[in-house]
Amino acid sequence: VSQISTALLRLRFSSSRRLSNGGFNFIARSYCTSDPPKTSGPLTSYNKLVEQGRLQHDPYQEKVASAFENLFGRLENFEKEMEDYHVRLAEWEKKREEERRRLMVEEAEKKEEDGMWASMNKHGQKLLGRWVLGRRQMNVEPGVGKWVSYLNRERKLDSIVGTRPVIPQAPKGLYIYGNVGCGKTM
Repeated sequence: VSQISTALLRLRFSSSRRLSNGGFNFIARSYCTSDPPKTSGPLTSYNKLVEQGRLQHDPYQEKVASAFENLFGRLENFEKEMEDYHVRLAEWEKKREEERRRLMVEEAEKKEEDGMWASMNKHGQKLLGRWVLGRRQMNVEPGVGKWVSYLNRERKLDSIVGTRPVIPQAPKGLYIYGNVGCGKTM
């Protein structure tokens, strides 16, 4: 009940308007001046219940509560790590795209400079090769040059910007088992 009342205190219905179907649409805004109070973990709750006399101390249940406490802490930490990961990933993607555009412009400028002379040189070599060696033009698979330049560009981007940030490892859960009446549902 206290959680519900706390949640209701956080919500304020700022405006309402009548919808065409006869109902009302409420727009809820949340506001809070400080962080919500930190909830106690499973081990703290277990110890309070033992102190109040509602439970008898059981070392196995205490061990399970401690394991849940550790999992709870890892989950909170994992959430922060994921937020940090998404920030680093967005920065990495932005830098990578900026570098990719810069490299593409450099490649286009170089191709433009070399364009006319390179094509004349290639054409001359083909003619010379046919005349001297009696060979015909070799069948080159289309797009191979583009793929090679793409892969080279990606390697260069990795060396400049660095590799993609590694996603944090998710915490592992707990498997609770035992005989009937040993306190699994507690």
